[in-house]
Amino acid sequence: MPLTHEAFDQLPKRPVLEHLRLTLVAVGALPERDEELVHLEQALTDFLAQQQDLNRRRILRRYLTGDWASYAADVSNRSRPHRG
Repeated sequence: MPLTHEAFDQLPKRPVLEHLRLTLVAVGALPERDEELVHLEQALTDFLAQQQDLNRRRILRRYLTGDWASYAADVSNRSRPHRG
């Protein structure tokens, strides 16, 4: 197993493994990272994957990832009455 955060992320979530990760960070064998941000990113990825409406998923992804220009264009286009 490579000694990376990504490798640890693939393992089962167990307290002993999280303790080992924190120990490896403390001794400098693994770089520090914002664990809360990593958990938030995973929660948002899971949330987006659960969205059945593909258009809604696309809009939410743009909003959540900070693609504000595309998000604003999508919202603007949806709120305009269709002429035809």
